[in-house]
Amino acid sequence: MTKLIDIICVTGFQGSGKTTHLQNLITKNISGVLTKCINREQKRYNFILLPSFDEFECCSYDFLTKTMVFNNKSFDKVNNFIKSINSGSIIIDEIGRLELFDKGLSSSFRYIIDNVNRYNAVYIGIRYDILESLLKKYGFLPKEIVLLKKTDKNIF
Repeated sequence: MTKLIDIICVTGFQGSGKTTHLQNLITKNISGVLTKCINREQKRYNFILLPSFDEFECCSYDFLTKTMVFNNKSFDKVNNFIKSINSGSIIIDEIGRLELFDKGLSSSFRYIIDNVNRYNAVYIGIRYDILESLLKKYGFLPKEIVLLKKTDKNIF
């Protein structure tokens, strides 16, 4: 069953500015996680916890196997951190393909959906190409969808 819930989804293709848009929302009363691109050519990403700005490895690309390699300990740490946030506003950047297969940040994403009324505001970064699939899988419609379009400054 699909339900309308008080979540704002920030969506766009890779490089459209989702993380930058979410960074601009950071205030004293916001917690959560951002995914920072460390090196786009090497496909290296880190997690940044808010509000502490602690940073640690999320994933990187293995050019031999041609696959992304995910740091499961980091995902466990982020999931536990997000589930410990009980009030204020929250950001999760980003929900992606892993969460379609109940991996990555899926447990904390489900937790937020089930407990959305605890928060003043919830902002979720989601790639546009999987937005519809994620909404169907998790059975909700967001209060608002912010679609960021590619600009000349954004490089895929």
